[in-house]
Amino acid sequence: MQGCLDVIRAAGGRTLILFTSHSMIRQVYQMMKEQLTDEPYTLLGHGIDSSNRSKLVRLFQQLEHSVLLGTSSFWEGVDIPGEALSCLVIVRLPFTPPNHPVYQGRAEQLKAVGKNAFMSLALPQAVIQFKQGVGRLIRHHLDRGVVVVFDARIIESRYGRAFLQSLPPFQVQTGTWPELRERIGPFLAQETGT
Repeated sequence: MQGCLDVIRAAGGRTLILFTSHSMIRQVYQMMKEQLTDEPYTLLGHGIDSSNRSKLVRLFQQLEHSVLLGTSSFWEGVDIPGEALSCLVIVRLPFTPPNHPVYQGRAEQLKAVGKNAFMSLALPQAVIQFKQGVGRLIRHHLDRGVVVVFDARIIESRYGRAFLQSLPPFQVQTGTWPELRERIGPFLAQETGT
């Protein structure tokens, strides 16, 4: 959660944080609300505030220092062009839980014909969802911003390359969190660049 707070502060709000579960969003929302009490940020949470998705997006766009925490439906079909959204945080790679009934059924079918369910089903679905999530940030050729992925599997796992290769040509930076955190504000302050 500290990393998310660092991003929010570096970007001055204007941050969409994508989660893979409602329980995680509720937990982080409460902790952030306490941490950001004396700061100018408006925290909006999907499934927490009584507003529906379109109202949350509208509020996010209207409020200058807003932060939106979203789950499944925010990974796709949300359009926030321009400067209202400068940072996208992906807390965990969006894999379908292996105990999800539909996933289990499909995985069993794949195993029955000798295929690897992870490589044939879980990974392709997660990569598509990831790509859609990143697409929330860059909606127009003039849009720019920072994507922060806190799931180390994107770099450390053999399959992480599939996520990175699904993206348009982005400048990918890795390093320690203190090093990366210090680059966010200056990057967003630039008027041009990638």
